[in-house]
Amino acid sequence: MTTSANPSETSGVGDGPTVRLRVRLLGAVQVVLDGRRLRAFHSLRLQRFLALIALRRVPQHRSRLAFELWPDSGEGQARTNLRKLLHELRHSLPDVDTFVELQDETVQLLPSVTTTGSWTSERSFVLRRTRL
Repeated sequence: MTTSANPSETSGVGDGPTVRLRVRLLGAVQVVLDGRRLRAFHSLRLQRFLALIALRRVPQHRSRLAFELWPDSGEGQARTNLRKLLHELRHSLPDVDTFVELQDETVQLLPSVTTTGSWTSERSFVLRRTRL
C-alpha cells in the first residue's frame, strides 16, 4: 500500500506533478518525502501510528489511538506516550502540517494525501497486537 500527497501521481510519462510524500506500508515500511527516504520512521510505534491514520482516513480521537498503541498502559500514561510520539512525528516528517492535521483531541491524515492500493477495508490490513 502506498500513500502519496498528490492524487495525480504519474508513471513517469509526461510532465505531471511529482509526488511529495510516499508511504509504503506493505513489506518494509518506507517513508519517502520529495524523493528522499526518511530514516526516522524505523520506530515500530511510529510506523503503526502512521498505518492507523493512513488506513482510517477520518479524524481519530487521541484517546483511541493512545489505547490502541499502548493497550497495557493506563489512560493517562497512554496519552502521554502519544504526545511524545506526536512530538517525534513533528521532528521526523518535515512540513508535517502539510500531511497530518493535529488537533487537541483528534489526528487525521489530510485529504490532500491520497491512498493507492487495492484495499477493501481496514480489516484487510492486519496490525499485530504485539508489545513494541
